[in-house]
Amino acid sequence: MDGLPSAQTDHLHKNVLSFASEPSCATVELASIVDAAGEPIPTSAVLTASSKHIGTRCSSENVAFLKCKKKHPNPEKCLDRGLKVTRCVLGLLKDLHQRCTGEMDAYVGCMYYNTNEFDLCLKEQRAFEKACPLVPFELYDLPNLEDVLSVNVWSECLTEEERLSLAKILPNMDQETYMRTMMELFKGCNFNFGSPLKKLFDMLNGGLCSPRVAFYREGRNSFDKREHYHFLKMHQNGGYNIEEKLRVLNIVKNQKSLMCKKETLWDY
Repeated sequence: MDGLPSAQTDHLHKNVLSFASEPSCATVELASIVDAAGEPIPTSAVLTASSKHIGTRCSSENVAFLKCKKKHPNPEKCLDRGLKVTRCVLGLLKDLHQRCTGEMDAYVGCMYYNTNEFDLCLKEQRAFEKACPLVPFELYDLPNLEDVLSVNVWSECLTEEERLSLAKILPNMDQETYMRTMMELFKGCNFNFGSPLKKLFDMLNGGLCSPRVAFYREGRNSFDKREHYHFLKMHQNGGYNIEEKLRVLNIVKNQKSLMCKKETLWDY
């Protein structure tokens, strides 16, 4: 973690793991973080740093628990719902830590050492949210993305700056073609080989939009391209005999020798 001794980083790392692997019971005692000096780091930093994800992932469990507390003065009546909230939060934290260990450790450490002040940890927050983007789980229950992506959403919910940044992905086109393209895109029309919205939804459901998965897929594609070009080069080279290859090699050597002479003359 940037700016923290390695011993403190190790303790912070172990705490998030222990926090996420606590047994699920109604009286879960959340472990506290202990740094190199023996000072306990409260789990409030972990919960605060993950609050957006907890609010999204565990929304239904939280609502059910709050309704139960409001209805029953006796807290024992709501232990089962509280247990569901605890299990949901612990499962979420374990998942987040597995997906973006370094970014989460950095963000939690920053929140602790700055007394849970979000404004002082914006850099770490952006890195954490980029590594573990917040995708509402309700999105996966939809039959398609046409219910949430539409021309109205594009026009009313996005700022001008956001629209311009997204429009840069599209090829250069006049205003009329641009509007027609946007209408066809949001209606789920096919573009040559299928609908981009359907392809995006299938990738979301398949887990292919996870930043780490996307990173590995990009690396795999790069290796596949290099392999393709290698085999293509071998195929093309097989069409030349040894005399032709030597002739081309001599031409390249003479060109390099001529360039070296020119550089020598310029030095004088």
